[in-house]
Amino acid sequence: MRATDFLGWALENLSPAGARFDAVVGNQPFIRYQYLPAEFQPRAADVFSRLGCAFTKHTNAWVPFVLASFALLRQGGRLAMVVPAEIIHVAHAQSLRTYLGEECRRLVIIDPERLWFEKTLQGAVLLLAEKRRDAADAPQGLGVVSVRDREFLSRDHDELFAAPQPINGKTVAGKWMRAFLDAGTRGLLDEVMGHPAVHRFADIADVDVGIVTGANKYFLIDDAVVRDHRLGNYAHPMFGRSEHCPGVIYDDAQHRANARDGHPTNFLWFKNAAAIQDAAVQA
Repeated sequence: MRATDFLGWALENLSPAGARFDAVVGNQPFIRYQYLPAEFQPRAADVFSRLGCAFTKHTNAWVPFVLASFALLRQGGRLAMVVPAEIIHVAHAQSLRTYLGEECRRLVIIDPERLWFEKTLQGAVLLLAEKRRDAADAPQGLGVVSVRDREFLSRDHDELFAAPQPINGKTVAGKWMRAFLDAGTRGLLDEVMGHPAVHRFADIADVDVGIVTGANKYFLIDDAVVRDHRLGNYAHPMFGRSEHCPGVIYDDAQHRANARDGHPTNFLWFKNAAAIQDAAVQA
């Protein structure tokens, strides 16, 4: 057993003469880069640099942990990690997805289709990866095994790796969401996206980071709180969770339905110090 800073230790061993392992199993920390202690931030960035991966300060600690852990495997070694479900699509993990796509012989996501950990908001999946044995060991692609509970634990590990139908390199190179679709759906999607009458969302609209309050129960309130505390001057229409917008359109009718259901439909915005001194706000 070794009690030390993992990233610092990993950087010492990423040289050709460093330690190598047949298997790595872990549940690494989920901590945004900006919340890492100052001495750990450059170590996280150095892991990306040493492995030739693009780095961004939007990353999370789990990404360099997975990168370093996989790099320390021997050829043909295997990794099993609990990782956020966002590994499938989040932009700051693209360099990780690309790296694994190039270096893995087999790559499988175990998707529980529900929250495994009670009282958490973080969806998680299991990342299973097998390192290529040599340069001639061609990657077999990415597959997904969907499970509803932990019954997969009794299955043979080789069966788990063989169960999914590997998909094409398009998904390994970019986001992995296509891996969750069957072959017929992927084919239909490619056909639709190739039609001249179909436009990508990015061609007609921009998506930006939403509001992060750190205290949603305070800033996102229902109509009753606005009324009872006379906060109408500071309340702005909003929905707080994606489940409150069940379709692709959020309109007045959906907003009224959310209000009737008692969902928080107002965002409190105090534009200046004078607003905070308002008697209604103080109350």
